[in-house]
Amino acid sequence: MKFTHSARIILLALVVALSACGFKLAGRASLPESMRSIVLVSSEMTSTQRTMLSERLQQVGGRIVSAANAGTTNASVTRLQVSFRQLPDLRLFSSAESGRNVERITRLLDFNLKAAGGNQLIAPTTLTQQRDITLDDDNLHASNQERQAAIEDLEVALVNQLIQQLRRL
Repeated sequence: MKFTHSARIILLALVVALSACGFKLAGRASLPESMRSIVLVSSEMTSTQRTMLSERLQQVGGRIVSAANAGTTNASVTRLQVSFRQLPDLRLFSSAESGRNVERITRLLDFNLKAAGGNQLIAPTTLTQQRDITLDDDNLHASNQERQAAIEDLEVALVNQLIQQLRRL
C-alpha cells in the first residue's frame, strides 16, 4: 500500500502527538506476586466457565493448583472461590405486531479471596453484568443464538471484571 506524501506527514504527526502525550499500548498486566499460585474453588460453574476462568488467570500470570496439591507446594497458595449465577430474564418490551420483544439478561459472579494463612483478602463480593437483547418470535433459532452469544459475552465480561479486582491487590 503506497502512501502519498501528505499521508506520510499526517501519520508521522499522529505518531509524534501520541508519543508526546504519553500514550502507549496496554501491556500485559499480571497478578500480584502473592497470588501467583491459586486454588480455584468453584461451585455452580460449568466446565466451560471453569476453563475460561482458568485460562484467563493463567494469561495474567496465575498458576492453578489443585486443592490436593495446595498443601504440598512451597509457594503460598491463594484460595479463590467463585460461582456464577443468573437472575430470571426480564421481558422489557413485547410487540405482538412485529413479533419482537426485548429481554434483559443478567448474570452474576460471586467470589472471595483468601490468603494462604486463611486471611480474607477480598470479602465475598458479587459482580453483575446485564444486557438487553431484541428477540424475534418468528425466528427462534436466531433468537436462541442471540441469547447464547449474549450470555457468553456477559460471562467473559464478568471474568474480566474479576481479573481487574484481583490485579488491584
